[in-house]
Amino acid sequence: MDGVSSRILDSQEYEFENDVPNHQKVKFIFQVDLAPHETRTFYILDATALPAVPPRIVKTFARFVPERFDDFAWESDRIAHRIYGQALIKAEGTISSGADVWIKKDRGLIVDTMYATKHYHEDNGSFMADYRVGKSRGDGGLGIWDGKKLFVSSNWKTWKLITTGPIRSEFELTYDAWDAGNGRMVSEVKRFSIDAGSWMTKVSSTISSEDKAPLTIGVGAVPGARRTPINESPILTKIPTLPISYGDAQPLLAALAGPMAPEAWRGALPIPYRIGAGPAKAHLNVSFNWDTKPLYDVIAKIPGSTFPDEWVIRGNHHDAWVNGANDPVSGMSPELEEARSLGHQASKITTARLFIAHSSNRPTMISCSPKDRQTARRNCGSDATLLNQFKAWRAG
Repeated sequence: MDGVSSRILDSQEYEFENDVPNHQKVKFIFQVDLAPHETRTFYILDATALPAVPPRIVKTFARFVPERFDDFAWESDRIAHRIYGQALIKAEGTISSGADVWIKKDRGLIVDTMYATKHYHEDNGSFMADYRVGKSRGDGGLGIWDGKKLFVSSNWKTWKLITTGPIRSEFELTYDAWDAGNGRMVSEVKRFSIDAGSWMTKVSSTISSEDKAPLTIGVGAVPGARRTPINESPILTKIPTLPISYGDAQPLLAALAGPMAPEAWRGALPIPYRIGAGPAKAHLNVSFNWDTKPLYDVIAKIPGSTFPDEWVIRGNHHDAWVNGANDPVSGMSPELEEARSLGHQASKITTARLFIAHSSNRPTMISCSPKDRQTARRNCGSDATLLNQFKAWRAG
């Protein structure tokens, strides 16, 4: 009960395992909105001692779905998901441990309705399945990277519902052992947890193997990690390229013969633009630096007083490669100014803000070390998945 308003709050309790074998602990949870630095008193009361208890407003749900080839589905009042069981392999041949996403326009719970109508990928008016996961990672999933290939688990095998109720739904999925490259077998247990009012699901994966050698999750730049040789890289172009000035380019362009270039390809130099070939020949001596260097990301967070689990993200790379004033300073300057301005009124920020200045502005440079993931957890309360996907998108 709220000690100020005497309002009875929705609450939930559930048992969970702890480090002591065969001993259970009980979690008691409820949700409140507090202003920065606000303190408030709450009372835990015996419901039987109250004259009346208002009905609870259920905002999360999770269940095993045997009627749809062993899906497991879960949702909050903001978003819904499902993930595939092994029965789907026999029924449709779909092998995937990625999560599906169901979007909704209102705050109602829709999992049971979706399965009852079977209108998954159709607009149901207020909700629908947004895309088909197939063999992709869907809305989230991890794997083991051997330097060339990402090895992932199959569909989940067993499930365990820990709790479902007005505040939180939590469950575990266990996966059969799978080949993580070179015949090394690993197994995985995933724990999912979603809270009322949240768009985000917290997922913790425990990966185990009888082989005690290090495991790299995702793409990791860890000491001793296997790296693809330069001459075997599938993403580096075979024809070397090098930016040159228009002054150096003009005699080369002027010497080209062949048909005229399309208008959209022409520049502003006082020459006819042709697409070649010849008759001129040029010898280029190109040198590249393939050193491996540490990269640094700067992450600043302003907590949200009302919606701490919802983020507004601003990001730009801080490394310059050609015209630094134009790229990236023209993008970083407004981001820094916005961060400075909002920092002076942080107590008024209701939705969390993340300001990211990242390195790796080129796809060939992107990697994720354990330090990256620790930094993301410390600053954002989550794994590095989101930040590295964001980084990859920016770099692409």
